[in-house]
Amino acid sequence: MKVRTAGRRKAAADEWVEKKGYKRILLSYLPLVLTMISAVIFVSFIIVTDQMTKEAEKENAVSTEYIADTLESTVEETEVSVLRELAVNRSLNRFMNDATGDNMRVTQYELSRDLDKLAGAYPELRSIYVYRSADAVVLTQREITPLSAFPDKEFIAAHFSSNRARKWLPARSFTDSMLTPPGQVISLVQRFPLPLGSQGMVVINVDTDKLIRRIDHMTSPDVALLDIRDANGLSLQTAVGSGDKDRLTDTKEYTFERHSSYLGWTLHSGLKKGPLSKWVSVISYLWIAIGIAVAVQEDWILGKRQFIRDWLEGEHPVTLEEWQEKTRLFGLPELRDTCTVAVVELGNYKEFTLRNGERDQRFLKFSLVHVIREQWQMEGSMETEWIAPNRLVVLWMSEITDTTSLSTEYDLMERMSRLTRWVEHHLNLTVRIGVGLPAHSLADAADSFRQANAALRYKLIHDQHTAIPYAATAQAAPYSAYSYYRMMAACMKELRAMNEGWKQQIDAIFSRMQEERLADEELLAIVQYGLMLLLEEAESVADPVIRSQLEEVVARLRTQMEHTGQLSELHTLFHAQLERYFAQYVLYKTSNKYLETINRVKRYIEEHFADPDLSLTHISDKFALKPKYASQLFKEEFGMKFVDFLVQLRMEDAKRRLVETTASVQDIAQQVGYTTSIAFGRMFKKLEGITPGDYRKMKIRPSVKRLSDAQGTLFPDLHNQL
Repeated sequence: MKVRTAGRRKAAADEWVEKKGYKRILLSYLPLVLTMISAVIFVSFIIVTDQMTKEAEKENAVSTEYIADTLESTVEETEVSVLRELAVNRSLNRFMNDATGDNMRVTQYELSRDLDKLAGAYPELRSIYVYRSADAVVLTQREITPLSAFPDKEFIAAHFSSNRARKWLPARSFTDSMLTPPGQVISLVQRFPLPLGSQGMVVINVDTDKLIRRIDHMTSPDVALLDIRDANGLSLQTAVGSGDKDRLTDTKEYTFERHSSYLGWTLHSGLKKGPLSKWVSVISYLWIAIGIAVAVQEDWILGKRQFIRDWLEGEHPVTLEEWQEKTRLFGLPELRDTCTVAVVELGNYKEFTLRNGERDQRFLKFSLVHVIREQWQMEGSMETEWIAPNRLVVLWMSEITDTTSLSTEYDLMERMSRLTRWVEHHLNLTVRIGVGLPAHSLADAADSFRQANAALRYKLIHDQHTAIPYAATAQAAPYSAYSYYRMMAACMKELRAMNEGWKQQIDAIFSRMQEERLADEELLAIVQYGLMLLLEEAESVADPVIRSQLEEVVARLRTQMEHTGQLSELHTLFHAQLERYFAQYVLYKTSNKYLETINRVKRYIEEHFADPDLSLTHISDKFALKPKYASQLFKEEFGMKFVDFLVQLRMEDAKRRLVETTASVQDIAQQVGYTTSIAFGRMFKKLEGITPGDYRKMKIRPSVKRLSDAQGTLFPDLHNQL
């Protein structure tokens, strides 16, 4: 029994020893196993990381290519669109070819306004200005100025005589006004007329900062490096992590280079190195994948937008087969019997962009499209697309029958008018809607689009809360623009003469504009002409306080005009401000200070008319008057021009001297203010009909004859002998 128990204990002890040895063996190999596993993991990680780095560099190259293409396409689209608009701009043609025309001020205003519209339509544009070589003047979006006073005159002088092919120039510092801080731009010079004309040139300036901000979302400074340089090696944008600007000198970090022959720029890109580069690589790869997906989505959106624009603008005729293909690609509505095109325009777009941030702008635009779809979905189908930052085109496809055509069209207009009121009340947006005639084919849709845009030229003569059908503007009566300018000048003449008749004339002008259905730009040009006359009259006032008050009235009126949406509002505003202007003007004209100035001027001329240097400019400088105002003062108060008044004083004194003195004609000429006797004699004969010598003889002979008769009576013998 004892022996058996001892055997069992020994077997258990041996088994424990064997297990303990096995564990020791396992533990001895454990470091090697862990090392091998770690090595496998590390090598695998290195291989994966290297592979992912290569893939990330490839994707970085693709991303850089896409960024370069985006920059090129943005600038190219801006260039093509702006030059296409300027090529058919009548105001530009008149401005270049008729520098001394009667309506040049109006032409300048229209062209300046067109340039401002173009700059507003393309956010990357900083400035567009026009140089005319005939009189060396530059017209910008805000003013016209001589070349000598224009801040960019060196650039114009350097490139106007150049015959190089049209291309974008390297980045430079630019400002078109002393009041505006300079910014960095790239410029395109286009001679006028095409291609290498000598009448002038148009300069298009694109803001590089805004252009670069367009691609900011495409790169991550924590992951990728991007350096953009122009043809002169100037760095336009560098994307790096914070605190890493010194690393830009190390060109080894840039693994890809892309040169844009169109812009002359070179893009250097690479991946940011660091201890966590493996994670950065993964994140970079994901971002590039997302970027490609976003790019595909944006390409789809831009492709759809471009297709609709080309179709409606008539650039690309669309066949039925192509429409069906685009319908499948872009989800466009199926064709129906008719296609009505409407254009929805955001009012006061500058104020809209200033009041709302980019996110709010996108939200409001999205809400507007949603509301339109909700209110316009009737029997037909529709499509919407933003063709400009402030304009939305709406395509409404519908079936039409003899019994429903008129009611459907009326229902459409009613829904549009209801939309304008709803949007203003709930979204605090002002929209105006132009509607073209229904089109019955794909080709006719371009005409309907043109008609919708044309209808928006007549916003002021229509109610602010109603849609504007093209049919309501196509029947506008013909009119004479010259007659309006003549009426406005007559009105200002009545105001200058302090007659109340200007009020009836203003009412007549606005009533006639409503009756003859003038377009907005024509109507505003006439009103601006009136403001110009008011400003010129204000500038002629000698009293600086009164002059400042009158100029303030004109400036306030010009500012308030931008926020009027109807002709009746403009009429009321114009009439009210003219009342204020007229009251201040009459108060000045009837003041003692004004009459005192008139008397002082008259006395000075009567005392110094013999001064050869006496002129209208001399009088203006002496009494702090503007030459134009001094000339006007003579015509109104003395009934004659300054020159006629001066000549009259000199001739009266000359006739007195010819009769009462024995001085020679040359001496008398100098005594009355003429430097030569020839000029004196010519003027004397022009006014009196005879020369100064003949005038003296004619006035002296009767006296001599009377003296001879008297002597003959007293001394008859002597008289007979004689």
